Amino acid sequence: MMKNTKAVSTTLLVLIVIIIIVAVVIGIAASIGSEPTVTSDVTVYIDTVQQTGNYTQPQTLEWGNVIAGNVYTKNFTVTNTGAQNLTLMLLTTEPLGTIQTWAYNNSLLAPNTYAQGSLTLTLSTSPSTGAYTWRLLATNNTAAQPTPTPTQTAETPTEKQFTLKLDPNYGMGIKNITVQINTDKFTIMPTDFDLGNTPTYSFMSGDTLSFKANAQDGYIFDSWMLNETIPKSSNPLIMQNQQENVTLTARFFLVTEEV
Repeated sequence: MMKNTKAVSTTLLVLIVIIIIVAVVIGIAASIGSEPTVTSDVTVYIDTVQQTGNYTQPQTLEWGNVIAGNVYTKNFTVTNTGAQNLTLMLLTTEPLGTIQTWAYNNSLLAPNTYAQGSLTLTLSTSPSTGAYTWRLLATNNTAAQPTPTPTQTAETPTEKQFTLKLDPNYGMGIKNITVQINTDKFTIMPTDFDLGNTPTYSFMSGDTLSFKANAQDGYIFDSWMLNETIPKSSNPLIMQNQQENVTLTARFFLVTEEV
């Protein structure tokens, strides 16, 4: 009996086609919803502190004491230490009522260059209980073709100054003012304002400044006047990543008792 070689060839061809189709489907399914290949050829700094650990896993981010309605920033720097172009994707988690954004998210970073920009936290309401976290995916998958990030030049910190004043109409009642520059804390006394003195101190651009006004008995702190024109009621007043000279005028009110 002769074999039907045509039928055998047809069956084999069908099987080959089915195998190819299955392989393509499996490949497509595997690519959908999966994260691109991630490289470890990056270093990350937040402000001046180098971060450690597996960046593809959630990393806790401390913003300190934050107040609704304010905007806070941290300098977030990523350096490509490898030999390939990398696409940067910063993923953040934050409590309700807050938003974290980074200017260089989804940007292309060439080898031996870095992206340096502010990681900004915006609070529209008092933050709910929850952790602030970030994850960084640095991948050589350039299919998205993001706009290339220009090489960033690190800014050298420069010396700045802040000046404290007392409102001539509402300056009585000061007990002292506690000042903190990053982790250094000191106290300014009422005598420092004698004879019209305006205490002036130096700091470096990018520093975090904190001012806490304390009133004598019978008085209450009312507000700060920032640069002579902008009222600020926060006390302490925290100014993160301060880049310019600043003048703060403290205002106190006498507490009147109703008869």
